[in-house]
This record gives sequence, C-alpha cells and structure tokens, in this order.
Amino acid sequence: MRNILKRAFAFCLVMALVSVMTACGDNDENKGDTGASGVDSIVITGSSSAAGLVKALGNDFKEEYRDKYPDLKFQITEEDSGSAIDAVRSGRADIGLISRAVTDEEKSLVDDIEVFAMDGIAVIANKNCNIENLTVSQAKKIFSGRIINWSDVGGENTKINVYSREESSGTRNEFLNLLGLNSIFDTTREKKLTDRATIYNSSEEVKKAVAGDKSGIGYISMTALDKTVKDIAVDDVKINAQNVGDENYKLVRNFSFVIAKDESEAADDFIDWVLSAKGQQAVEAAGYVPIK
Repeated sequence: MRNILKRAFAFCLVMALVSVMTACGDNDENKGDTGASGVDSIVITGSSSAAGLVKALGNDFKEEYRDKYPDLKFQITEEDSGSAIDAVRSGRADIGLISRAVTDEEKSLVDDIEVFAMDGIAVIANKNCNIENLTVSQAKKIFSGRIINWSDVGGENTKINVYSREESSGTRNEFLNLLGLNSIFDTTREKKLTDRATIYNSSEEVKKAVAGDKSGIGYISMTALDKTVKDIAVDDVKINAQNVGDENYKLVRNFSFVIAKDESEAADDFIDWVLSAKGQQAVEAAGYVPIK
C-alpha cells in the first residue's frame, strides 16, 4: 500500500492513546474515521472539471467499502485548481483536486500529488460553425488575439468572439500552457490570452456562451462536450478517449489528487482504491481516460 509506514506509525500512536483513555476511565466510543469536517467524511475541494468524476468515484468507493465505512459521506466542493493546495494546507480539505500540471513550488507545499486520470481539453465552436480543424498555431493566434476573424482560418467573414475560464482555473492554465501562451507555468511568455476574451467561472458557462454565439470559440473538458456545441479537431486529430489516452490529441492534461500530510484513513483508502485496477476501471466507466 502507498502509505503503509505512515499507517503503522498511526496504529502505534492510536494504541498508546487507547491505553491512556482506558486508564482514565473514558468510555466514549469513536466509530469510523474522521476527515477534515470532524465526522465520518472525506472532504474534497478544487477543480470543478475533476469534481464530477470524483463524485462518481466516491459513490463506487462507498459501495465497495460499505462494511468498513458504513456511514461515510463525501463532501465535494467545486472551486478551482488554484484553491486545492490552500484547502489541503489549511486543513479545510482532506484531498485537493487539480486539473492541470503542478508547479515546482506547489509540489513543495504538500505531502504528495497523485495523477489519477487523463482528460482532453476540447476546442469548441458554435454548432453551425463551418470550421472542422485548427492547427495548434492557429488556435494560439486566435486565443492570443492575433487572429480575430474566422475568414483568416477558412471560415466566414465574421469577428471571432473568444470565451475563456477565469485566471485561477486549471483548465485555463493548462490550455494556455499547451498552446505556448503565458500561464502560471511560464509567466515570461510574451503572448497572453486576448484581452477581448469574455471570462466565465465554469466549463458549463463557457459552453452555454459558445452555443449561443455563432461567432464564438472556447475550450472545455472533453467530458463536458454535448450536441449543443461543435468540437474542432486540432492538427487533424479529433478529441476522443483513444486519442487522449495515446496522446495523439495535443491538448491533454492530468487530473491529480493533492494529498494532505495527515489525511484520514478513509481518504487514504479512497486514493489507493482510485489508483487500483478496479478504481481505474471506474474512471473509464465514468467516461474519463485511466492512467493504467
């Protein structure tokens, strides 16, 4: 198991405490495992893109471990990747969710970071858009504002309206980084997201805006795709689970757990289960790409 040494130490500590409590005549019973909320729960916060998958995995885990944790609850808050590190460090959460790569500074702030799934970032346009494919270079120029008319990439003679996520979004930072634009991973890059972009705080809002704008373009998680928008191929490769898993599609990112230094046993078991063969099957069944 991933944290066997930590568990052995925790076991010895618990046994010592039990002895003390018994000697003092304390008859209170402590049932189950307690997370950051102080009850039988696992508190998770961070990326809204990864939260939907983790909710599904949480339900599967509760079924699998119902004998060990009969009253276990998951408290999952959708914020953004930027909040995950702070939530874990401050004790607000047992597990943080990040939907982008992790900076070296962030790695130094927590106990561990585990990749548990892969996701593709889809470039989306209005479903009536006549563009089927963009090169990475064309996408970079559109989202940085150097191409502002669809006619410059073979479309109609109309202005391109760019829709984007907020600055702290993991989806935004990974997308910009993959395009070679300024992001938290390289703030020295000259080219940034265009100032003309309209900003939203979720993929659903971006998708809704693009669906309602025949000149719109944006980006969302692959699993958020539906018939209301059109996904555009990148370098002639369509976004799907196969192409993301093989990384033939260029805009691929990881979903990761940010792990506290003293996470609860239930949180530890959940992480180990997600990383197991059975957990990875559940990742795939939920429509995401497993890491193994």
